[in-house]
Amino acid sequence: LIRKMRLIEYVIVAQTAEPQPRLISQHPKLRTVYELSQIPHLLIPRRSNKIKSGKDYNYFFINRKPEKDRYRPLQALIYQYSNEEGWQLTAKERRLVQLLPEKIQVVNQDSDVLFQVGKHNDLEYIRLESKFIAVMNEEGIAVGFMFFREESEEVFLGHLDRFINEIEEDIDLGHTEELSSAPSTEFLHGLSVFLAAPSITSTPTPTSTPSSSSSSSLLDPGESGVASTGTGAEVGWGVAVCCRHKNPEVFKGVLDSILSQFSRNSPSKDDAKLVYDALNNLGHNRRVIYRGEAIPISLSPAFPGESNQTSGGWLREMWKRLGKGLLVVYNALLVGKRVVVLGTDEAVEEISRRVLALARLFSPPFTPSAFLAGVYPFFPNYSFESGGWLIGTDTLPDEKSYDVLYDLQDGSLKSERFTSSIDLSKFSHYDDLFYNNIQKYMQTSTPSETKLQSFFHSYTYHLAELVLEKEDSDSQKEEWESNSVRLEMMRSTPFYKHYRESKSHKKFKDPHIPLYIRRLRVKKTMTDSDLIRYYKAFKESVGSSTQLDDFEFLLPPESGLNLLGTGLLHTSEKVRFYAIGMFTHFNELLVSPYFFVF
Repeated sequence: LIRKMRLIEYVIVAQTAEPQPRLISQHPKLRTVYELSQIPHLLIPRRSNKIKSGKDYNYFFINRKPEKDRYRPLQALIYQYSNEEGWQLTAKERRLVQLLPEKIQVVNQDSDVLFQVGKHNDLEYIRLESKFIAVMNEEGIAVGFMFFREESEEVFLGHLDRFINEIEEDIDLGHTEELSSAPSTEFLHGLSVFLAAPSITSTPTPTSTPSSSSSSSLLDPGESGVASTGTGAEVGWGVAVCCRHKNPEVFKGVLDSILSQFSRNSPSKDDAKLVYDALNNLGHNRRVIYRGEAIPISLSPAFPGESNQTSGGWLREMWKRLGKGLLVVYNALLVGKRVVVLGTDEAVEEISRRVLALARLFSPPFTPSAFLAGVYPFFPNYSFESGGWLIGTDTLPDEKSYDVLYDLQDGSLKSERFTSSIDLSKFSHYDDLFYNNIQKYMQTSTPSETKLQSFFHSYTYHLAELVLEKEDSDSQKEEWESNSVRLEMMRSTPFYKHYRESKSHKKFKDPHIPLYIRRLRVKKTMTDSDLIRYYKAFKESVGSSTQLDDFEFLLPPESGLNLLGTGLLHTSEKVRFYAIGMFTHFNELLVSPYFFVF
């Protein structure tokens, strides 16, 4: 009950610095697949000397990162310590160090496990010299890791810091018998606002690890959110909130006000908790009390990527610039290809909003936790090759590292690698009909961004159902054969597999939930007893906000929960009773009532 009332799950505060931003404070302790050293890059995703003065915003997802980097092995020489002989090199060959959620493994070239360091209550490490880290494993054996690159050492230390943070958190919660090490798979939306320094006059000395960052190195604040680090370099700040809601931008005004306070008083290690408590104690007067100041919060129904007053909508803008090219991007994402949105001279917010607008073409019917696992609104200096992602960046990538690139500067689309790998003409007839319907709608006087999205939602839903029905029967054989090229490719994508699993629904108490929804969609008339049975089953099977999200994605996007709303006006009082009970139950499961009572 307490969890579902929380508005904010995490608050993070970071500081601009060279050569990279650094973490100031976090609350609660982050439990995520990201290393602590990577978190500041989400808050302040550009180097200080590349950011124009003033505020900018980034949208991100706290529990997701590029698959290639998630458990990327590092190379190191491995030592062992003994009281008699001291540190001894175990082998002259370099070993691979695998950073896993539950443990750190040292393996040879044949993937045989040689050493292992797991999470345990007595875990500790010490940095004996540059790039040499000693760690005590569960058996009380000291293992030394000699890395060849400073970047590898930084990643390794960040992984150890996360282990220790999680151990301390588990001990605080009383989970001492069995330490939970797997990172949360919850899908959290993050929004950061950051203020850049107007200039960099020199380079501050970076801290050895992100966890050692604190406000102790910050001296007197300057103007415009800029403070001196004591080395002559001017810095700015970044503050982020992470929540389960799809609309984190409602907190932009509050974060702007908090950031302006940082310009007067440099943030300390306690500020993340202060912001966290202030936002989660938001009352019905729509005021956030932070450092004695009452900050108003205004809630907007617009989602990131939906509204843009200057262009009339992010998706509409891309439709006008790309035309049928947008369908090329759509098909590339649908079949799990690599798509880059490049904004060399654009603000981070301009880039990330367009990425989110593209991602929302598929959601619904695909759940954010499945499809958006491969979406990185702004991810600088990336280096991963596996397919199935959508990324925003300001750095021109190598041509071999993407399948489709959309350049915001000139509106050009580079898609030769994708179009040469698939015969688009096989299903162009269906795409042409789809395109013409949208084009006809766009010629109306006031085309809606939401309506434009709904065209793609319905089309995606239809293609996903086509694959699903093909697996069940040979229905719609002609349409399947025409679309077989992309449907077969889509079948192997993670988001379709998640969609199929949701349809089979092991997640619900009643395994017939998808069948009931299909009957409500197809049948023109339903008996009172069937409606009552379905409403009772929906109420009893949906027991959490996560399950409610899954349930909503089973519904056709063009109707959503309206498919069930007919029961509210049914002639039978008993049917109305169970319909009201079901919707009341759903409303209680919402993560927070605040987004609905204002």
